[in-house]
Amino acid sequence: MASIENPQRHARALISLYKVKKVFGLLQADAETVREIHSEYMKALELDSKPEKGERKLADDLVIVISELLTPLSKEVDHWLIYRVGLLEYALEKSIYNFDIQIQLLKIYDEFGLTPSF
Repeated sequence: MASIENPQRHARALISLYKVKKVFGLLQADAETVREIHSEYMKALELDSKPEKGERKLADDLVIVISELLTPLSKEVDHWLIYRVGLLEYALEKSIYNFDIQIQLLKIYDEFGLTPSF
């Protein structure tokens, strides 16, 4: 396999690979996999500047993958829930216009009764 020299193209390729693996159930929901994806998220976060209104950062999809990967585990183990919320809140701070991150947070808050829904 040829290597991709451009850091942004490399990051996009990795993000696509993680998304495909997630869709086909090829990603393990364990600490090692989460650590690996989180590390790639932090690297990709530095590749683009602060997004303008309506834009999103290149790395945003990685936090969505992590959150979806950990959804079943966070119902059983509290530290995965706290990790998901913390990571998504951090990502939202870095990419304030990303609607997908906001939706993920709302789903978590609502699922655990943390929203004022009637």
